[in-house]
Amino acid sequence: MEKLNNKEYQIVKVQLYSDGSRAIDPLKLSKGKLKDQVMAVIADDAGKFCKPLQQKYQSKLPKKKGGIPLHAKYAKALGIAEHEPVSDAGCHRFLPNGAFMVEQIRRRYWEIFIEDWAKYGPCRGLPIISPVIIEKKDPGVKWLIGNFPEKKYWVVGDDPKKVQKEMFLRISSDYSAFSLHRDMRPSYKKLPFGFQEFENDFRYEQSGELRGLHRVREFHMQNIHSVCKNHDEAIDVMLQHFNQYYQMLKECNAKPDVLVMYALQSEWKGMAPRWISLAGKFKCPLLVMNIDKVNLYMCAWVDLVLIDSLGRPMEIGSSQLDISSAQNWGMKYIDQHGKRQHPVIIHAGVGYERLFAGMLERAIRGGKCQLPKWLAPIQVMLLPVSKMYERKANLMADALKDKGIRAEVDASSAPLGKRVYQAKRQWIPELQIVGEKEN
Repeated sequence: MEKLNNKEYQIVKVQLYSDGSRAIDPLKLSKGKLKDQVMAVIADDAGKFCKPLQQKYQSKLPKKKGGIPLHAKYAKALGIAEHEPVSDAGCHRFLPNGAFMVEQIRRRYWEIFIEDWAKYGPCRGLPIISPVIIEKKDPGVKWLIGNFPEKKYWVVGDDPKKVQKEMFLRISSDYSAFSLHRDMRPSYKKLPFGFQEFENDFRYEQSGELRGLHRVREFHMQNIHSVCKNHDEAIDVMLQHFNQYYQMLKECNAKPDVLVMYALQSEWKGMAPRWISLAGKFKCPLLVMNIDKVNLYMCAWVDLVLIDSLGRPMEIGSSQLDISSAQNWGMKYIDQHGKRQHPVIIHAGVGYERLFAGMLERAIRGGKCQLPKWLAPIQVMLLPVSKMYERKANLMADALKDKGIRAEVDASSAPLGKRVYQAKRQWIPELQIVGEKEN
C-alpha cells in the first residue's frame, strides 16, 4: 500500500483484454478488507486495461444463453425497449413503460442541470436543441472527425446525378454545441456555463459489436458541454458534472461498479487528492490509467463503469477534460483585460440506453427486481382479495392518486397468488393486499 495525503491506495498491474476493450475487476476492490478504505487503484502500464475475473460474480447469476446480456431480455419483458424490426440492427424502440421512464429521467436531469445546478457547483446548464444532420465541410467538424473517428451514418440525397454534400448523422452533440460556443464571445463573468441537451445520436457500430442496450447504433444521451476560464475552474466543473451524473445514476439504482480515470501523469498529480476523496465518498473503487499523450482531444477523463451479466464492462457515463477543441473551433471569451482567450471545455454525458442496461443488470445481480419507485410507471398495485373488496381498493387507489402516487387496481378474476406473481413480474415497487384486515 502507498500513501497520498495520508490516504491509502494500491498500485496494481494491468493486462490487455483480448479484444482491446476497457475492462476491470471491481470485485477485488469493492468487497472484503478494502471496503472501508479510500481507494485509488493505479494502473502503471499506459494503454492497457485490467482483465475482469468474474467467476464469483457470475456464479450468482441465473443461467444465460448465448451472448445476449440479461438486461436485454428484461428490457423487453418489462415493456421498456426492444429492437425495432423496420429499422437497422442496433436500433431500439422505447415501449410505453420505457418512454414513460425516459421522460421521468429527462425531467430529473432538467432539475439537476438547469434548475438546481447551484447545489452541485459553479457551472450553470443552459438547454439547447440542435440538428442531427451535420455537414462535413466546416473546419471544426473536419478536425473533430479526425480526432474522434467514430463510424458514421452518411446522408445521401435522392438525386444521384447532383453533387452530394458530405453530411452525416451526428455521433454526439459536440458539433452543434461547439458551433454555438464559437458564435458567442461571452465575458469572463459569465463563465463557467454549459449547453445541455437531450440528444439523439448515431454510430454505425459493426454488427459483431452490438450488445443489448449497451452497444447500439441509435441512442439517446443527456450531454453537457461547458466552457471554463482556466484549467483550475475546469477541474471544478468536471467534478461538478461527475457529481450530477453520479447522483442521477444513484437515483436510478444504476451506480457504477468502478470509476476508470485516464489522465496524463501531470494531470493526475494535481487531481489525485480530490478524486481519491470522491471515490471514498461514494464508496466506489477508482482505477487510474496514466496515458503518455493527449488522447483524441482529452488530457483526462473518467468513465463510470458497470459490469454486465456476461462479465463485460459497460461505460454508462463519462466526464472529460478537453484542452484542444476550443483552439481548433475558434471558441473564445473576453477576459478581465478585454482580451480574447480560449476556454477549457468539459464534456459530460450519460446514455439512456446504457442507464437502463445498468439499472436492470444491478437489479438482477442483487436479486431485488423492482423499479425505483419514483421512476416506475405503476408505483403501487392494489390487489383486492375478492370482488367484495374491489370498491375499497378503487377508493384507496383514488386517494393515492390524489397524493400524486401512480396507483392501479388489479381486480381480475385470477387467483390472488397469480395476481401477486404477475405484479412482481412487472417489477412494481409496492403491492398492497386489500381485504378486511390486510391493506
